[in-house]
Amino acid sequence: MNRILNFQQYFLREQEENTTPASRPETDREAKSRIAGSLVSTLLGNIQGLTGGIDSEIEITPEVKTGAPYSACGGSAFQLERKEFSVRFFKNLLRYLNEEKGIDHSRAIKELDEGRSLVVGMRNKISVKSISENNDKFTDALYLIESKAKDDDMVKPYQITTSPSLAYYGKKPLNPQGIGIKLPGDTLYNLGSHKMGHGTYVLMAEAEPIEVGRYPIGTVKYETYTPVDKFQKQYCGMQIHRSSTGSPSPCIGPWSAGCQVFSDIKEFNEFIERATKQTVNSNRFIYALVEVDSFNDAELVKNLGLDQSKEEARKRENKTEKQKKERLAKEDSAKKQKDSDIADLAALIRRESSSWGDTDEAAFIKKYNKVITSKKDFLALKSKYGGNVYDAMNSFLESTELSKLTYTI
Repeated sequence: MNRILNFQQYFLREQEENTTPASRPETDREAKSRIAGSLVSTLLGNIQGLTGGIDSEIEITPEVKTGAPYSACGGSAFQLERKEFSVRFFKNLLRYLNEEKGIDHSRAIKELDEGRSLVVGMRNKISVKSISENNDKFTDALYLIESKAKDDDMVKPYQITTSPSLAYYGKKPLNPQGIGIKLPGDTLYNLGSHKMGHGTYVLMAEAEPIEVGRYPIGTVKYETYTPVDKFQKQYCGMQIHRSSTGSPSPCIGPWSAGCQVFSDIKEFNEFIERATKQTVNSNRFIYALVEVDSFNDAELVKNLGLDQSKEEARKRENKTEKQKKERLAKEDSAKKQKDSDIADLAALIRRESSSWGDTDEAAFIKKYNKVITSKKDFLALKSKYGGNVYDAMNSFLESTELSKLTYTI
């Protein structure tokens, strides 16, 4: 049985299976399919590409046919800085973008708050993407936050592209409206078997209309992620799928006309395996697409507590451990000094109580009150003295002088 991924696909299948031959009357089921088709057409129109059959398509090149890596952009693969972030980082970031930047991530926030798994795409800075050697390479990261993850859990990235290949499709877009790029925000995706390019396999398929930008035909180089032409809530079919089935593909090329695509088959397989285990999601995932340029103010990021990368967490942990050791060393030094001061005071009391000479009462009182600052200190003094220290001090101090001493009982 084929898996139905969304209402659009259901309608199309019903329409194909229930087309009425001219030789017989229309059945009730066929009539319902026809009525549903009329309703969808009324609501969505008949613009080519709305059903998701164009932006999700891949040109069947020799590489695509054989699952070979595409390397026509030249050079080596982009070296992604694989930063791991905490779940808390994503919670704070999505709330910030939702509340301060007006980018709707309300559903993503709800998924995390209610303990469901979430997929997050991080689109690299345009300053990185626009470099000629990076223009057609996999420069972005994708994170799978598993269900019931704790705030301090670290999440590792996969290398993907969140933007299409302008270099490959810019002059020959599969959609006549122009090559599309998924805009930031939340989108519902379904996990299931689907035909994509070079075979049928399990991937994540877009399950609702999205906001999409379209580049003018002929645009072959990235200068912005926000083209002038924006189309609200279209069915684009920008799936989350794989590229080469062999070694990682260094260049995007035919693999993406708008889809979110993995460069490495091994990473894709691991992602799908992990996603399949998120049973609390029932194969339905919110995909939150974030542009790094939306929060590139380093000081702002720091103030929001977003600097939660693994390396930064390690540095903070080391700093905390160093501070703890310094504090313990300081406390140990202070304790040793206190013990020495109490021992000296006990020796002084012995000398004064056994001598017949004049005592500098004011100096003694000052020294005593400086050393004995708690009942614990007084008990330690009694122990060091080895007898009734109060009676000993009474032998060389007047009662009025004794009353000036602190913590004598």
